[in-house]
Amino acid sequence: MKNLISQEEYDQALARGRAEMLQPHAVEARFVIRGALLHVKFSNGLSLVLDARTVPALKGHPLSSLKNPYVTVGGDGIVFEDANLSFNLPNLLAPYLPLDLARSRVAAESGKASSIKKAHAARANGLKGGRPRKVVLATA
Repeated sequence: MKNLISQEEYDQALARGRAEMLQPHAVEARFVIRGALLHVKFSNGLSLVLDARTVPALKGHPLSSLKNPYVTVGGDGIVFEDANLSFNLPNLLAPYLPLDLARSRVAAESGKASSIKKAHAARANGLKGGRPRKVVLATA
């Protein structure tokens, strides 16, 4: 069988995965029908408890269909198989955070994304001299 990626690419992907797992991520989810409470535990010790009746993504689903949730690989999503529902945790938590905080966090994470297109654009901009230097105006 032919390898589709090189050993170096594999090692780099493995290193990225290990680094990503050092970031806080969900490790457990459970739903308590009595009280309609969704409990989410994170790798850094944080635990969240949400009333499912107030979560927009869960509204309209029978509480019995929300039992047995599980955390996705990577710890950034939750799946409710009986409800045929899945969502990522940042989207779940965003309505409960101050808007400017949620936006800045999403923007920071989006800015980390890399792609071949982004790399080509960065190289092209570098050939043009890169980002202009900040001009500091002297004040009298």
